[in-house]
Amino acid sequence: AETVPDNIRAQRIESAGYVVGKALEESAIDALVKGGTVSDNITPSTEQNVYKNIATDIKNMKARGIKPSEMKVIVSADTELLLLTDEKFANTSGTLGAELVREGVIGKVAGVATKPNYLLPEDIEYIIYAKRWCQAIDAWKAETAINPIQDGKHVKASALQGRMVYKDVVTNKLAVQIKKNKTSPEDPEITEVTITPVPSLKATLETDTKIADLSATGGTEPITYTLEGSSENFKVEETQIKTKKQITDAVTESVTVKATDSKQKTKTATKEIKIEASEAV
Repeated sequence: AETVPDNIRAQRIESAGYVVGKALEESAIDALVKGGTVSDNITPSTEQNVYKNIATDIKNMKARGIKPSEMKVIVSADTELLLLTDEKFANTSGTLGAELVREGVIGKVAGVATKPNYLLPEDIEYIIYAKRWCQAIDAWKAETAINPIQDGKHVKASALQGRMVYKDVVTNKLAVQIKKNKTSPEDPEITEVTITPVPSLKATLETDTKIADLSATGGTEPITYTLEGSSENFKVEETQIKTKKQITDAVTESVTVKATDSKQKTKTATKEIKIEASEAV
């Protein structure tokens, strides 16, 4: 580690800082999107109504008892462009203090500081959130550094290493208001669930023997599988159907598997599983 040239060291540390910062930002956005409230207004904003749309959502949050001083607005690149053509918004930029400018604030809507965020998902125009109920929990971290590798296998080698243990949590769903638009892609449906039995199944089968593979078409990863109803013979583990117990005799049973994706889209499929009796010796 000590022999790494300073210019390479600086380049690697700078690169790590970018990666870490982006990862933290994406985690925070993901927490806001999953933990917030989506507006009923899904009509795409225009130059004529974008300021009013944001101001209306701010008003709704005020009605929930949230103070403007506790709120922040983050806008997508497209929404930022719409706002910059709005005279009311443009006039607020001249009254920003130096501290807000350093934080990346480009103006205010209804008194709430507004910043662009170019990592927002494509279907989101803006998010209004109250910092008090959006918690970033930094449990522990080891700062990124170039460390020697001392594992007995590598000679005079080093690696850029760091670690973070953290979690982002929204503790009040009503403290985060999300504006999506009609042009956003729909969450894809799961169109098909396939149960593929292992061919020529014959008793005797031990516990945890694979009986069938499971797969799905469509949906949003990750997809989880569960067995619908009860079965004395079979269970689902990850993407497989397995025996729940030792099977010594012939079995014919219809099983129904439910697939659920990360957007809570579901699809079921039913298949007859047949285990033949073992051949006489």
